[in-house]
Amino acid sequence: TLKEPPMRILYLIVRQFNGILQAKELAARGLSSKEIASAIKVAPFVAGKYLSQAKYFTTDTVKDILNECADIEELFRLLGGTIGRSLQKASEAKKAEDNRPIRQAKQYIEENYSRSLTLEEVSEMAGFAPGYFSTLFKKETGVTLTNFVNNKRIEHAIYLLNTTQSAIQDIAAQCGINDVNYFTKLFKKLKNMTPTQYREMIQHK
Repeated sequence: TLKEPPMRILYLIVRQFNGILQAKELAARGLSSKEIASAIKVAPFVAGKYLSQAKYFTTDTVKDILNECADIEELFRLLGGTIGRSLQKASEAKKAEDNRPIRQAKQYIEENYSRSLTLEEVSEMAGFAPGYFSTLFKKETGVTLTNFVNNKRIEHAIYLLNTTQSAIQDIAAQCGINDVNYFTKLFKKLKNMTPTQYREMIQHK
């Protein structure tokens, strides 16, 4: 693969750097992403990329680069490094933003698993359609939302079995499951023993 001449690469870096600064200035004036794209003559998705990086650029960033440049190679290095870091930060910020609904769902489940909880309810809280959110949740966590809820419930059941003498039926209810037979089957599926067997095991330790 042929490499582009260094000056061509420098030109591309300077153009991107200039685009980011222009986008930052126009955004400060209240222009929309579409208006910024038109003003600096780039595609809307490019303007969006510039704007996502712009928040990591300040006047001091530019001053520092200009003050530290001793020659063209130093300018190349500093501009490239600054843009690279801003891209990484923008990417990390986007990932965190994308994961926010999952974090919110986990927190909601943590606070509400002790009662009846449905996919529809959690999805609505997160702001997504149930089918889409179910797929998204499994993609991001590696488990289905139902399995996540069930694991939380059984974790709490184990805590109650270890710390109380409550009846199994009462423990099931405190974990959001009103059918003790279903609770027993779920417990056995996840822990390879029934709640009663688990309690007997810890009592004989």
